[in-house]
Amino acid sequence: MDDAIAAAAVFVLVAIAFRRLRQVVGPPRRPPKREPIAARVDRTVTTIQVAARVAVALIILSGVVWLTWQLFD
Repeated sequence: MDDAIAAAAVFVLVAIAFRRLRQVVGPPRRPPKREPIAARVDRTVTTIQVAARVAVALIILSGVVWLTWQLFD
């Protein structure tokens, strides 16, 4: 297992050295595009809806646990 990790590390280092020697550059970096406001609002609304559903589910679950505790106590 240690030999495999060492071999993978050597391979990565050799690949990095080869790219540096050949002066390979990555793709040109572009500034990130701004999202439309509607997309951000939609994401916010979705997040709030998910949080509300989780809260309701936890309340229901705690009610079921409490009722079960009352019935079998």
